[in-house]
Amino acid sequence: MNLKIDNIPKNYNQIAIWGAGLTGLEVYRYFKEINTSVDFIIDSKVTANNKFDAPIISPAKLATLNLDEIYIFVSSNAYDNEIVSQIHALGKHSGYEIFSVCPKEIHEKTKNLLQSQPNFYQPIVNLLDDTISKKTLLKIIDYRVTLNSDLIHDIHVNNQYFQPFMKDTYDGFIDCGAYDGDTIESFVKFQNFSYKNIYAIEPDLQNVQKLKEKYPDIQTFTLAAWDKNEILNFDLNGSASGKVVDTSTTSNVQGDRLDNILLSEKVDLIKMDIEGAELKALEGCKEIIKQQQPDLAICVYHKVEDLHEIPLFIHDLNPNYTFYLRHHSRGHGETVLYAINTTN
Repeated sequence: MNLKIDNIPKNYNQIAIWGAGLTGLEVYRYFKEINTSVDFIIDSKVTANNKFDAPIISPAKLATLNLDEIYIFVSSNAYDNEIVSQIHALGKHSGYEIFSVCPKEIHEKTKNLLQSQPNFYQPIVNLLDDTISKKTLLKIIDYRVTLNSDLIHDIHVNNQYFQPFMKDTYDGFIDCGAYDGDTIESFVKFQNFSYKNIYAIEPDLQNVQKLKEKYPDIQTFTLAAWDKNEILNFDLNGSASGKVVDTSTTSNVQGDRLDNILLSEKVDLIKMDIEGAELKALEGCKEIIKQQQPDLAICVYHKVEDLHEIPLFIHDLNPNYTFYLRHHSRGHGETVLYAINTTN
């Protein structure tokens, strides 16, 4: 885990985690496992569903405390750079570190998989087009086995979902897991604020309402991208981490195939960050992929199987895709597979 609690200087008598999302929660649970107390969590959304035993405070509240006594673990996959900037803006330039943990299940499954099949990932290495992608894959695998976070610090790149090897313009963008429009905002900037059609797929009504307020001119679908038309048990929490779950004690949402709702539309870019449902959603848009061959930006870090099953699935659908892999955080998450149509 690379956590050296004993090396924290003695003048820091409080420990805080900045980030109340899934990454912060994983770090918090890990701290509990090693009997290290966390005094509070820092997050701009202090009203979020608190799954922590510790209180959540805002950055504004943090600014009123004695920062010289607080050691901060920055634990947010997607926003670590922004958080560090906020820490610096508070006048704090030491006494913090970017830190995340690899989920235990992914660590154990990857380790066991490679013990039984050492060359398991070689077909994926062979699929990837450039040296950066191959290096990224091998370092992610090594990190998952060794838990040495230094391995992934130097493969982090910015501009998640919108990379230099992608096209300059897109006519139809499907955002699966649209949340409150954060990726749509990046897409609009990527398109120099000139775009044609955006289709937002988001099952959480709280997030959909935010989307409609921010982008009233896009088409929004309150449903989960899936492989069939059916009602799903869903953990709705108004955050970016809502997901399909097994238990029936959660909310029900409509799941549907993208082929059922958008096959007749012009689609040339699909992004998916849907908490482990990516493969199901890809199965639900096979016809769009076969007929229109859109560029794809698919998260492959939620499940250990995603890193190999998703690229092989896409390749089987369309062997003409060129594949790239990029890692967009300094922690476990935000690994994205890019499948680029280079035939037109």
